[in-house]
Amino acid sequence: MLYNSKALFTLLAGLAIAGCAHDPLDIPCPDLQAGDLVLTEVHGPQTGEDRYGEWIEVFNASGRTIDLSGLEVRLTKLDGSSAEKLLVRDRVLIEPEGYAVFGQQPGGNEPDYVDYGYISDIDKKLFDSAAVEIRSCGEQVDLTVYRNLPTRGSLQLSGAINPPSADANDVELNWCVDDREDDNTPTLGIRGTPQEENPVCPE
Repeated sequence: MLYNSKALFTLLAGLAIAGCAHDPLDIPCPDLQAGDLVLTEVHGPQTGEDRYGEWIEVFNASGRTIDLSGLEVRLTKLDGSSAEKLLVRDRVLIEPEGYAVFGQQPGGNEPDYVDYGYISDIDKKLFDSAAVEIRSCGEQVDLTVYRNLPTRGSLQLSGAINPPSADANDVELNWCVDDREDDNTPTLGIRGTPQEENPVCPE
């Protein structure tokens, strides 16, 4: 989404010392270039019945299979008051043009639509508005800002952008709310499209 990059980098640098629940482990990190991973969907805290939980989805735009162990995802509240970070500590493979989902579940007890549970790092609700920075080996892979995370459904990058790109997810108009209901909505909540291509945003 559109953002003032200079101000945002200053904000992120100022919060770099915020830390997380665990210090980074001495594990390898994936060799990634800018744009190899793209933030594509965020499912935040919901109102009403919701068993899908909170999660963050990324798309593999690199053209190769990636082991995400060692990857960092940092979330910084836009007012600068708080920051959180998750570190992928286990082997998580993401195929070319595939999706990986990081969910707020215990590691090893993830539902089938979540690839990695991050609750050991982030046990708080996702921020309503935040900068999301994906980093590997100390380098920035993607930086995206979202605002007004919906409490009914997910915030998604439009499926009209195929394949998803790190440039496209900087544009606010390319995002919309996916609040479509299905047969499971009354008992499970609104699912979104974890690990799947997003639908096209309505015009």
